[in-house]
Amino acid sequence: MQRPNRTIARISRLFAVALVAALALVVVPDADAEGELPPVLRTVTPDGVEEFEAILLCEISPHGHDVEIRFQWGKTKHYNHLTDFAEQNPYPYSQHQEYDEWIDGLKPDTTYHYRAVASYEGKKIYGKDVTFKTKGPVAEARVHLKAGEAASASSKPRIIDPVWGTSLPELTYGTSVALAPDGVPWFGVENSSGPLLVSIEEDQLSLDYLHGEKRESPISTTSELRFDAEGNLWFVKRHGRGAETIVRRALDGSLTEFSVPADDWVNSLAVGPGGEAWFAIGGKQRQFGFITPAGAITRIPLPAAVLPWSLVAGPEGAIWFIGAHTDIGRITSDGAVRLFSLGARVVPRELVVGSDGALWFSENGRRGRDGVRTARIGRVTTRGKVTQFAIPFGHRTEKLAATPQGQIWFSTDEGELSSISTSGAIGPHGCIHFSCRKPIVALAAGPDGSVWFASAHVFESCGECGGGAQLMLDNMGAPVGHISARR
Repeated sequence: MQRPNRTIARISRLFAVALVAALALVVVPDADAEGELPPVLRTVTPDGVEEFEAILLCEISPHGHDVEIRFQWGKTKHYNHLTDFAEQNPYPYSQHQEYDEWIDGLKPDTTYHYRAVASYEGKKIYGKDVTFKTKGPVAEARVHLKAGEAASASSKPRIIDPVWGTSLPELTYGTSVALAPDGVPWFGVENSSGPLLVSIEEDQLSLDYLHGEKRESPISTTSELRFDAEGNLWFVKRHGRGAETIVRRALDGSLTEFSVPADDWVNSLAVGPGGEAWFAIGGKQRQFGFITPAGAITRIPLPAAVLPWSLVAGPEGAIWFIGAHTDIGRITSDGAVRLFSLGARVVPRELVVGSDGALWFSENGRRGRDGVRTARIGRVTTRGKVTQFAIPFGHRTEKLAATPQGQIWFSTDEGELSSISTSGAIGPHGCIHFSCRKPIVALAAGPDGSVWFASAHVFESCGECGGGAQLMLDNMGAPVGHISARR
């Protein structure tokens, strides 16, 4: 599951824009002369608000028009500032577009107004006014930032080496990947042929339709795949508009389902040290919980301010998670929760446990005063000591996989893969399939250090992407594959 703090918020905003667009079909009869609807523009809550800076955001349904976006901002609705043209951030699965623009020179502890302005075909439309307040002066966070060390000369043999790949069935897209105890990779997917799991043995796809057969159906999703030590596969299933369920697939293929309240959703799953399946619920009833191997369920309510995701089993037996905004936390089976603040400038996205016993996390990129986002990878010990490593490519880091050999593999927002050692050495980076600018949605590492990946989309091919080799596929389904990690 893509990270909730930005990704879920973004998905929510996209649904809202879709609703506005749908209403526009009814309430805007005066369409353009050629019968096209005008663009629908929405100013949204800004991101990255600090003492002196913020990232202004908007979403637009262009309805086929070429649009240019700028932002007006100031301390009042007179908006005495106008930004340059904003940068577009394409979002998967959607005809809607998101734009953002970084501004600085703000004053601490001050309220500002802003709105988006869209220009098209000599016309202008305006988003609604949105206000935000900059942060007050804060003490500098105790975060140690290191520049990631370049790969040494001895590591010149190419790390990213695609050895095998294929495509999922037509119009089927990856959501997650996990390796069974016997090393077989399993993929969660989104499709319209019924809930489906995909496994790969001897380079052959095996399709496991949970309803018994392939049939036309509403969009279905299987995600958050996790194996326990006995080989049972835990995952989250959603079919059409129905509520999500947590599912356990036994070795014989039998399924046991555990319901989730209709207005809630599962942010993440993890398997604990005793074989229990931990889950984090978002929505109206935010809570932790775990399901024992015998099927008993324990639920632990959470404060409204805590929205956990990216659960992992820690080295000391606790379950670690990303909390809200800038926190990483841990919870034990007796319900004791402890939060560690990473500092106001650190926004984690995904967690993984490294071979060094520390928690490693990917991060939202942070814009500098030159307007350029810089990617980072973070490390936090079980005592809360935080170290960050600057990544010299990409704008943010996303998916993670830790190998027993001491490598943390990561993807970037531009579709590239690389690795960082537990000592901070960064390996070569490059694409493994199609365009570098498209997302990898899941990574999983095997005991030999090899890495499986899943992608959400099929892309146009590119010649050379970031100096790495590509895995070229040309089918209707999304790519999945296997790369080796040789040094």
